[in-house]
Amino acid sequence: MALRLLILISICFAVTGTKVFCKKEIFATKFHTKKFNETIAVDALAIWSPSPGGIFQIHGLCSASTGLPFQRKCNGTEENSKMYSRNSRDIQSVELLDCNKISIIKQCKEELFQNKHNNKWPTTDIGQFANPMNVCLNSTGLPLRRKCIYNNRTHSAEWEKLDTHIECLKDINVNSNAIKKNSKIDLKNAKKKGVKLLHPKKVSTKKQCKEESFEHFYITKNKVTVRSNNKWPTADIGEFAMPINICLNTTGLPLRRKCFYNNKTHSAEWEKLDRKIKCLKDIKEHIVTNDLNELYQKVKKENATATIDSVDVSTRLTNILSRNNTQRIASDLDISTNILGLLTFSDKTALMASRVVGITNLLMQSDERAVLNSRAINTPKHLLRTVETYFDAMTNVFMPNTTDCLHLKDGVKYFIENSTSVFYIYPACSNVSGIAIYSKSSGSAAMRYDKHTNTHFQYLYLNETLDDVIKEPNIVAAVYFPENVWSELSKEYSKKDKKELGFHISLYKNPNFFIGNKNRVPNTVVLRVSIPGYTETLPGHIPYIFNNIEPEKENPVQCGSFIHGFWSLSKLSNINSGNVAVCEMNNLHFGCLIGKKSKTYKINDVLSIIVGFSEDIITIVGCILSLFGLSGIWLTALCCKQWRSKHSNLLLLNICLILTLIMTYFLFINVTEMRQNLLDKFNIDYCIVEGAFLQYSILVLFLWMLIIGILMYRRYATVLNNYYVWPMDCVIYALCAWGLPVIPTLLVWLLDPDSYVPVSESASITNNICYLSGSSFYFGVFIPMLVICTVNISIFFYIIYGFYCRTAKNYRHKKDGRDFILHLRLAILLFFLLGLTWFFGILAYMQENELLSCLFCLTSTLQGFVLFVFCVIIDKTSRQYWVNFFVRKTRK
Repeated sequence: MALRLLILISICFAVTGTKVFCKKEIFATKFHTKKFNETIAVDALAIWSPSPGGIFQIHGLCSASTGLPFQRKCNGTEENSKMYSRNSRDIQSVELLDCNKISIIKQCKEELFQNKHNNKWPTTDIGQFANPMNVCLNSTGLPLRRKCIYNNRTHSAEWEKLDTHIECLKDINVNSNAIKKNSKIDLKNAKKKGVKLLHPKKVSTKKQCKEESFEHFYITKNKVTVRSNNKWPTADIGEFAMPINICLNTTGLPLRRKCFYNNKTHSAEWEKLDRKIKCLKDIKEHIVTNDLNELYQKVKKENATATIDSVDVSTRLTNILSRNNTQRIASDLDISTNILGLLTFSDKTALMASRVVGITNLLMQSDERAVLNSRAINTPKHLLRTVETYFDAMTNVFMPNTTDCLHLKDGVKYFIENSTSVFYIYPACSNVSGIAIYSKSSGSAAMRYDKHTNTHFQYLYLNETLDDVIKEPNIVAAVYFPENVWSELSKEYSKKDKKELGFHISLYKNPNFFIGNKNRVPNTVVLRVSIPGYTETLPGHIPYIFNNIEPEKENPVQCGSFIHGFWSLSKLSNINSGNVAVCEMNNLHFGCLIGKKSKTYKINDVLSIIVGFSEDIITIVGCILSLFGLSGIWLTALCCKQWRSKHSNLLLLNICLILTLIMTYFLFINVTEMRQNLLDKFNIDYCIVEGAFLQYSILVLFLWMLIIGILMYRRYATVLNNYYVWPMDCVIYALCAWGLPVIPTLLVWLLDPDSYVPVSESASITNNICYLSGSSFYFGVFIPMLVICTVNISIFFYIIYGFYCRTAKNYRHKKDGRDFILHLRLAILLFFLLGLTWFFGILAYMQENELLSCLFCLTSTLQGFVLFVFCVIIDKTSRQYWVNFFVRKTRK
């Protein structure tokens, strides 16, 4: 007679802040337990506690049929109703089991199988279908698949059984007659089983999603939306791809798209996305995502041709991740992990090992928000799998010659960093079988010290006892193989005729990369011991030792084993009075101390668009005022013949001409809507023309300002309008000012036209302004500007000094101070006329100072207006010309 048992299974949720929740529910089930070493199912009652809408409620138990956590979601039934109900699920047929009694194996292991060629089934989660590493198509044109199932007898993951004889079509585009001749497929039996052969034209050889262009929108400064073109790169079936030009949202996550196999068309296709894709462009935070993406695109191209320069790539990746005053986001972790995956696959040398550990250390130092947000695309899991696979492979690379161990006398090779450390240990050399990390030295002679990271550690040996290890003060973490366990392992390997055993220990200090089920987070550092290729249960237990720094009565710690994102918990084996806890494990996985309480995490917004109208408005207003003033000068030249007949004013008109062009351009690029409607900024050829025009215009303006400065130096006390300039001088000045800038502009156009275009790898323009960059900018514009500004500022201060001496002399002779006002006006005019306002721009560029940038926008755009005020409005001669002009008009 079955034993009747009442089991109340409930989880308490805080329902504060909401009145919308699912009601309490009770249902009958069966609970699997052991009695006299036999598994029996007893009747039980389970209770679903009240739960807020949209929340998954987990019982802490697992389904006896699938082994997966048993959960239900509280769904809303009506859009405007406060009544919620559970999601539809036949809960009456579910039988439950204690999750802690389920095998820790939550995945089907990688498995070899043979057809005509060797192939592999990859590691796969329970309930998932897997395709072989090499695509295997059957006679229907569909790929061979195999499901990872949960065995409710052994409570572990297993592969479903397949026919022992597997045939794959090597050439898909064959007809049925060709199949009869060239393969061993039994067509008669296939037809009996309902298998139909496809016509060869209906079976696609397309195993990749092709490169595809698409259009999206960038959200630029002040949340202005602009249209942009982008591309999806070629991707394999099942792969997630990012666009060539990275597309970010406010959480720092990248836009991704999956390439999947279409069972109807028997080909690879891109998944469908929303047509209105929006990406952040002018981001307020300082990020390195674009640089990482450009490096990733470069590495992918080199990987396709097997020409990766791993030293150069690893150096560049390290430099990018090490930049100061930058913010790490989820996309940085994802792209860096992808780059690291390509590096570790192509280069398994001893030199690269230290670089890989260093890069992993930099990624492990990422802040909490970046890591938590990256969980949405499984980046932490991907990173750990990538580096641990590499560390496993390097165990055999560092394997010494155990007969003498000349190159590794201690039998230990280690790489220690602040957040990540890796130890390769070969006990055959000196009986070292583990490692212990300490917060500070205990004074022991065996203690070692790493200056780079200020880390104290020492080797643990096969003959160490557990009591000896935990008695050492200041211990942080330790793990080692006891002699009896290592002896049994060595015997197993000797039977298999394998070479000497070696293993590696990884230590990670950032707990956010190990958030598992129920959002549990490690309370200590995380250790992993790995023997390459060994996936079985150990012949004994190995101790993982941790310092439980702040033990909590309300949240007692347990031993945690982290397996593919799932925490398997067990009780502590030992804990001494010094709060040193011991976990004994018989598996090779990540281990740590972990609390029973779970934490609440959510994806946070980390990026924002630059919102600031000050510089834009200042520039627009300044340009309008300048154009107004320049219009006044042009009108004066048009109406007053005597004014324009002066040779000195002809020089002024040349400056006004180039200023008119530049101010019109600045006004044009700062009114986004105007530019979008008239020109396609994302046209590469247009951008080159625009950049060349701007370079030429700036150089012409500065040459004219240099010419004016030279003339001022020659006649430093004379107002520009009183100059007497010979006609031939005007011609020479004009030829120099308008002709010389053609040379550097043509050189850049012919030798380095791409420098005009601020582009990414896909040749898509990334900035709002097309202008020089790189070395062409420095040699073609910046250095000439700096030289001319330096000359002009020297002339300016020389003239000011002359003003001061003259004014002081006048005061000593008790003359009036009217000259002082005249000199002050001239000083203001010279400040704008000699282009000294551009010093604000140069300093703003070099120091990235917002105040200097605003000053530059304010002063440089007023140059035309200031010229109008001083050369027309204030100047008596110009005013007299206007009076004469209106008098003549009145008389007529």
